[in-house]
Amino acid sequence: MATNIHMVCVPPSIKGMEPTMENLYERSAEQFHTTGRDLWVFAKHGTGWLAVWRTMLDVNETAAQQPPAGAAG
Repeated sequence: MATNIHMVCVPPSIKGMEPTMENLYERSAEQFHTTGRDLWVFAKHGTGWLAVWRTMLDVNETAAQQPPAGAAG
């Protein structure tokens, strides 16, 4: 059985975060609902932080359910 182990050395000037995400958006007059996780990497830039990389993981996209006519959104 082969085992692959990946090691990443990260300096203190690099940080990462992995929040869950949920989006509702419209494209070409159709609405979509997307869930998953974002993976963000930030680098220290002066006195602040700069996003240097982002990827979406475990993405699930479906057509959004249309609310009934007259329903509050």
